[in-house]
Amino acid sequence: MNCIAATTEHVDIINCHAAFSMGLIGKEASWALCVGDFEVHEPYFRAKPVIADKATEDRQPKKRQKIERSVTEVETDKRHNEIRDLLLTGLEEVQLVWKNHDQTQTKVREDKDLLDFTQLASLVNATRRFSFQEIREPIFLEEDCTEMDTLSVFDTVVSNPSDYCRTLSLSKDHNYLIPSKSFFLMSDLDTSMDTLTDHAINIEGFDCIVMDPPWPNKSVHRSSHYETQDIYDFFKIPLPSLLSEEHPSLVAVWVTNRPKYRRFVIDKLFKAWGVTWVTDWYWLKLTTKGEPVMPLDSPHRKPYEQLIIGRRIPESTGEIPSNINIPPRILASVPSNRHSRKPPLDSRFLFLNGKKKKKSDIYKLMVGILAPYLPNKPKCLELFARCLTPGWTSWGNECLKFQHQHYFTSTPNHNESSETEPSRLASDIK
Repeated sequence: MNCIAATTEHVDIINCHAAFSMGLIGKEASWALCVGDFEVHEPYFRAKPVIADKATEDRQPKKRQKIERSVTEVETDKRHNEIRDLLLTGLEEVQLVWKNHDQTQTKVREDKDLLDFTQLASLVNATRRFSFQEIREPIFLEEDCTEMDTLSVFDTVVSNPSDYCRTLSLSKDHNYLIPSKSFFLMSDLDTSMDTLTDHAINIEGFDCIVMDPPWPNKSVHRSSHYETQDIYDFFKIPLPSLLSEEHPSLVAVWVTNRPKYRRFVIDKLFKAWGVTWVTDWYWLKLTTKGEPVMPLDSPHRKPYEQLIIGRRIPESTGEIPSNINIPPRILASVPSNRHSRKPPLDSRFLFLNGKKKKKSDIYKLMVGILAPYLPNKPKCLELFARCLTPGWTSWGNECLKFQHQHYFTSTPNHNESSETEPSRLASDIK
């Protein structure tokens, strides 16, 4: 199933509901993301219309105190004007191919009584602070459902080697869906970099690393959706040690629209990691009717976020890839009603047809949008992940957060076709 709903010259339209339901076919039941998580039917706010009023025009205007704009505001506007033409072109292309979703309002399930992994990570760090910690052996989920002590899931690589989804039970009523062929390491920057590096060495390095760092943000602090991080802590990530030494690799970092964070990634992080900036992509947030979730030129908030893409070429090879040029591109999707869920860059899942299938052939993963710029069968890592992706390694202190069964609905597998065909499990854009 292809979760890219449509593609134009400058835009990929992503069906996030279908993409986040990938890799969740079990032997007895299959799972799909609950309907409603990606339903934004109306813009968050609209531009106020300008209404001409003769009486107002004749009225003597009041003197207003001139408010000097901050450096951040000036730089943000400058950056916006640089990319505005591309965004407008993308919006025009979207309108030509967009197909409306069902406009029925679905109530989103509330996050009640779920495990708080950030607090649990702090507890784990406190209990291990005064003891020497060796790199723990990887844990393989060999059973359809595996029970583990909640704290023991931290600081070790856990994997599902099966072609089927498996369940990890951490405590009563806290079951997590682990997609096929996925790995995860739940920990933080201070305690797990050696373990993550060891895992990277075992698989001969990653070909692609995607980061969604918790950038400092006033609105995030107010809403308490997740803990932010000091930006200089990101230098603790031994990124060159995580990447492949056999051929060039890609590094993609999500940033907010504050220009200083983009400069920080390109001028400081990338240089420290030996990564060269290549291009920027843009996530354009749309309603289910295909309009921006807020005015494109809003002075307060923008309906897009930025993805900075860089490339690292190992000194040992000096290989210059044939696809060295990556053009700017727009990823368009309906945002989640839950905070900070970026559209997955791995958004194509190829289903192999045929009555007889080997277990190893039930799925074959493709790194959809980034596929043209990566080797065949790439090894991919997501840092600061809050969910798992089939075939990928995910790292972060909340990487199981959105894998809780609470966010999914199940369908019994009554026959072979329902057991194996993912298109029956997630609705495409109609």
